[in-house]
Amino acid sequence: MKRFMQIAIMTTLCAVMLHGCTGRQPVELITFAPLEYYRVTEEPKILSPWEIDFTVDDFGDKTDDAYIVGEFAGTFSNTATNSSRLIVYVYYIDGIFRFRFLEYGNHRAIHYKNDAMTIQFKVDGETTKVFTLWAYGESNADLRFLYDEDVSTFLSILKEGGEISTVAKIGNSKYNFDIDADDFAKTLNMSNDMHP
Repeated sequence: MKRFMQIAIMTTLCAVMLHGCTGRQPVELITFAPLEYYRVTEEPKILSPWEIDFTVDDFGDKTDDAYIVGEFAGTFSNTATNSSRLIVYVYYIDGIFRFRFLEYGNHRAIHYKNDAMTIQFKVDGETTKVFTLWAYGESNADLRFLYDEDVSTFLSILKEGGEISTVAKIGNSKYNFDIDADDFAKTLNMSNDMHP
């Protein structure tokens, strides 16, 4: 605000000096509202948390292979932090779900290739069994369901729609987030229409 006032005063002084020295009419000064007036105070409204995107080849070019991705916010806690910002991406690629956890919203959760994560869902007030996610031999990779029947169960849960409360645990870390499944079935049908 101080800088804005300095610029406004300098502009006014220059205009007065120009008018006084040349005798010509000054150019009309344009005043702007303070910077706070232009600041966006609300987050944009996202119409659907589920989107269709396409894989890329070795050159970084998009292929015709579509997949579904959802982005969800939550919190995580461990021995170093409590209720910190979490972003979770849920991918559905070729019949496989992949979960990517970003601690503080931008750092991949650290885990080792043989670590298993437990994940449990609450749907319509009912708690599901505990599922196991695994990195399939890669440290810090996206986590996937260990068993095929768990993929089918989670797919059915998502197709029902609604909000799915989620708790995931690995080591000393605990992740809490909600999955909005309302548009998943519609997005899945659109994705399937791309690849009949």
